[in-house]
Amino acid sequence: MTSKYYFNWPLLWLLFVLGISGQLSLLPVLNTLLSAVVAPLPLPQWSLILLSILQTTVILLCALMLGNWCSVRVDLGAPLFAAWLARKPIRWRDVQDPLLMAGLVAILCSILLLCLQQVAIPRLPADFIANSSKLDLPLYSRLLYGGLTEELLVRWGAMSFLLWLFYRIFCRGNLAPPRTYIWLSIVLSALLFGLGHLPAALMLTTSANSFLFIYLLLGNGIFGVAAGWLFWRYGLEAAMLAHMLIHLMLYMAN
Repeated sequence: MTSKYYFNWPLLWLLFVLGISGQLSLLPVLNTLLSAVVAPLPLPQWSLILLSILQTTVILLCALMLGNWCSVRVDLGAPLFAAWLARKPIRWRDVQDPLLMAGLVAILCSILLLCLQQVAIPRLPADFIANSSKLDLPLYSRLLYGGLTEELLVRWGAMSFLLWLFYRIFCRGNLAPPRTYIWLSIVLSALLFGLGHLPAALMLTTSANSFLFIYLLLGNGIFGVAAGWLFWRYGLEAAMLAHMLIHLMLYMAN
């Protein structure tokens, strides 16, 4: 375990800018998203958009502060961002492994997700498929929100906090968290990632079935576990890059 406990404000603000850029990338399509909702809207669309922005900003700030405080205590981090902010030289060998592993993970996960998609489509509710087809997010929204904002919320915030919590409760006195708790935090954060997609999915259908839940949890869980592993082994940047590459590959495949 590292003994350098500090709050990295420059890193916090850099990650905040990245997270907000992902959030703002959804603004042009929020009206389209709300128009596809099956249930009656409780408020005017403009107020729902404003509330959505405020809610996501608050959640993002909480996740960033949690990640900034917890990650350094369990040897998770964003080594390339930290080195750049500290004006340290970044060598090719520092970039090579994260880059290669992010690419490999993206290829493998994209293949698995495409296979899952083919199996799932005939079994999903018809209105869910029809309404989902209206939500053809532009590529830049998929890359920025998925690759940046979601990774900051789930990996940087949730996974860092879960691992710190397990370390704090069960591993006091150990130099580093055992792999059991690392993998537990990876799997639980991946599960949270999948559950986070359920509310939006349920708003697009009036006939949700068990396969819809399985599809969302499994589809998001596959990459969630892979991204958690990348975050643990290679840093936040590798998880972000893999997430972006998966969206790019799936966009091109569809």
